[in-house]
Amino acid sequence: MLIAEFTIDHPILLTPLREIPDIEVEWEETYRGPDDRTQMLFSVRSDDFAAVERALADDRSVTNPTVLDDTGDRRFYRVDFTPVGDETNLMPEFISVGGVLQRAVGSNNGWRCLARFPSRDAFRHIMQFCRDHEIDISVKRLYEETYQDGPVCR
Repeated sequence: MLIAEFTIDHPILLTPLREIPDIEVEWEETYRGPDDRTQMLFSVRSDDFAAVERALADDRSVTNPTVLDDTGDRRFYRVDFTPVGDETNLMPEFISVGGVLQRAVGSNNGWRCLARFPSRDAFRHIMQFCRDHEIDISVKRLYEETYQDGPVCR
């Protein structure tokens, strides 16, 4: 199994990620609902949630932001993708190649991602999708996970 660590400058939530200093967005899940809308669940850590709300309202990739939980320093949201969000949605691409996005954390520096792929070709497919949609991608590390009495990374 190939493990990939990479950063992407993805259009999803680009407005809050660029406008809110020290914001941290942790992706939880992206799915297509029964009404055929793509929705994303994520949490946000910020010192200024009023600014986050304004930035979400201005973001071209999402609509209908809903606060699902508020713990004081972190809020849990659900949003619907707009056509811009749907067009650049990576999750169908991950599924099509057998990849699994394990973690994605957004900040002012883009989305830091950790993902598993069945092969290098599968990861190359994701990189090509990003290039085709003008999404900058920077690979930090690629490594193979093997099993010898438990997982071993090399």
